[in-house]
Amino acid sequence: MSAHGPVATVTVAPGSTAAELAAQVVALPEGAMLVGIFGDTTIILAYGPADDVASDRDVLAAVVAALVPDTWNGRRGTPAPPDTVAPR
Repeated sequence: MSAHGPVATVTVAPGSTAAELAAQVVALPEGAMLVGIFGDTTIILAYGPADDVASDRDVLAAVVAALVPDTWNGRRGTPAPPDTVAPR
């Protein structure tokens, strides 16, 4: 779980274990409510305070902050191979 302003995120990536997911969910602030879901192979769940509306800016900032280089390619801990272009 990571937090950015009033928004906290939970990241679910291929290879995540149930224990890792549970640890992130337990770390969410009390009363947090789901405000958005982002991603395709790596899913980021954004949670905001139930008694306050999180701004779009807060939500997007939290989602971007949750993106770390080793999850950009959808595989935890595995760097993406560099794009190669064959010379002509």
